[in-house]
Amino acid sequence: MVDLVKTMATRKQVTPAQVALAWLLAQKPWIVPIPGTRKLERLEENLGAADVQLTPADLAEINDAAAHIKMVHIPYKGSGPALNDVIAGQVDTLITSTAAAMPFMFDDVTTRVQPEIARNRRC
Repeated sequence: MVDLVKTMATRKQVTPAQVALAWLLAQKPWIVPIPGTRKLERLEENLGAADVQLTPADLAEINDAAAHIKMVHIPYKGSGPALNDVIAGQVDTLITSTAAAMPFMFDDVTTRVQPEIARNRRC
């Protein structure tokens, strides 16, 4: 997957990070990547991802590679809850609290995203 993103970045004369962010931006209109950085040049690089044009073939190539990544269930040590349940719960809480704080940005995100989170918990 990393090699694919690097190759695509070279072909498009952008950075791998820009390809990754452009792919995220192309997924759904309510998916908004929030990359962190401490350096101005990385901020400018991240902002440049909005200008990266991924073709339908590019998206299909990345999605195909992503579909072949094996997902594994990793339980907590001991008898605690499974890690993916905890992460899904944290994402659920983040989405719910963010949507409540900024309803003008999220519209009906909880009704669209909550079922997907529930489905992913069963992985």
